[in-house]
Amino acid sequence: MAQETTSEGLRNKACGACGGRWVELSDYWRWRASGVETEGSVATTSIVLAEEALFRACPSDGYRLAQYDVGDPLAFSLDQCRNCGGVWFDGGEWESLIAHRLSDQLPLILSDEWQSRVQEAARRDLERKQWERQLGADLGRIEEIKSWLDEHPKRSELYAFLNVHGRVE
Repeated sequence: MAQETTSEGLRNKACGACGGRWVELSDYWRWRASGVETEGSVATTSIVLAEEALFRACPSDGYRLAQYDVGDPLAFSLDQCRNCGGVWFDGGEWESLIAHRLSDQLPLILSDEWQSRVQEAARRDLERKQWERQLGADLGRIEEIKSWLDEHPKRSELYAFLNVHGRVE
């Protein structure tokens, strides 16, 4: 059973069982408008992961919640109702946003632009891991060479040379 509470001045409904919080969008905007300063320090915050569920329903209106990845350095996602705009925070997530000074960035985190950047970063990370599997320790050496080439005053000529003479036949 959820009970009305506040966290850093933000009104929410807290779940005693899992430590999660439901925040109505109107309450979030009131909190933002109040100018409450949160004491954020990048500290490790314990996050209670909710049970995996294919679909989570909005506690206010029953609509399906959409997931939004927060991204580096926070490896969790927030759930927002597409109908009423409320947001579900699993245990420790709100506190992590505060600790990383992201609590006032919630609308940005939930934006298409932010989500595109998070997805692009995940794609680059996956691609790098694939190269690591294929090349092993040589990947680091190749990256050093590329960095040297990129910083060299004659980088255009060096890349042109490699394009002409570096082809494997």
